[in-house]
Amino acid sequence: MMEDGFSLFPAQASTHAPRVDLLYAFLVALFFLVQIVIAFLIVYFAVKYRRGSKADRGPAKGVDRKTLHFRQQMMEASWLIVPFFVFMGIFFWGANVFFVSFRPPDNAFEVRVVGKQWMWKFQHPEGKREIN
Repeated sequence: MMEDGFSLFPAQASTHAPRVDLLYAFLVALFFLVQIVIAFLIVYFAVKYRRGSKADRGPAKGVDRKTLHFRQQMMEASWLIVPFFVFMGIFFWGANVFFVSFRPPDNAFEVRVVGKQWMWKFQHPEGKREIN
């Protein structure tokens, strides 16, 4: 049965789908947020520092070199540390979704399967065998 209207995601066919969909939606939202911030900063700085504008492009006034150097180091460190923790959070979230999805349930039934071209062989724990 087909649903009416537009659906961004297909019908959820498992109990793991909400976790995967949430991770996917987070990644898409994070991507768009970062892209919007970057686009805004590009436009802002392009307008502010365009040729002929009165923007001050000289060295910082009233700040000694040692303080300026420390500020630059802190900014560079933040550019490394913040994305590192964001990416590690995404990694551990994705790893958790993966391991939860591929862990068999407690009441799982074990069946040994051998796949060959054009044929499947199944062997159940009590010894029963099936072909195809």
